[in-house]
Amino acid sequence: MKILVKTFLWAFAMTAVTLYCPAQSIISGSVDGTVTDQSGAALPGATVTLVNMGTNTMVKTTTGADGHSRFACVVSGTYRITVSAKTFQTSERGGIIVTPGQPVAADFQLQVAGATQTVNVTEAGTSMQTENADVSTSPRFFV
Repeated sequence: MKILVKTFLWAFAMTAVTLYCPAQSIISGSVDGTVTDQSGAALPGATVTLVNMGTNTMVKTTTGADGHSRFACVVSGTYRITVSAKTFQTSERGGIIVTPGQPVAADFQLQVAGATQTVNVTEAGTSMQTENADVSTSPRFFV
């Protein structure tokens, strides 16, 4: 009995996969890509965002250890991809056209982000004497 149930479940699963994938490839495509740094090394953990320009629908994924990302069963249309990773500049590419049954390659090479610096001033400057135009030519030292 157990063998019969396992066989039935396996046959059902294979039938479902066979029916699902061809139907999806008729109306959808896929977007695959690899994210690397300037040296060509893979960037694991980068966030890849795919936005349908017509519907503004957004889907996100994260690159694997090999820097690869994949969006499967993507509805036909025009898309924008944004890729971001910690300590790297965000990169964006628009006008990506997905057509049924056609995989789209979208590889990105990210540049290291420039250092940013914030200076906070918490004290007011010293006031200047502005009542007259006297000029002193002798140096004064204040202790």
